Amino acid sequence: MAARKTGFDKFFDAQMRDPEFARGYRKARREIDAVDRIVRALDEARIDLGMTKAQLAQAISS
Repeated sequence: MAARKTGFDKFFDAQMRDPEFARGYRKARREIDAVDRIVRALDEARIDLGMTKAQLAQAISS
């Protein structure tokens, strides 16, 4: 059973029918997804090195 659409879902669906809005949204979504992949990869590398976030911050600032 599909979840009921919220007011925001309905608003977003209506906005996505506008080609200019949809293009801008897809572009922004790609950029956000790219940044997210980079951040996750960096975080995985930090974990692989056995560093805490605090240790990484200290290493970067020194």
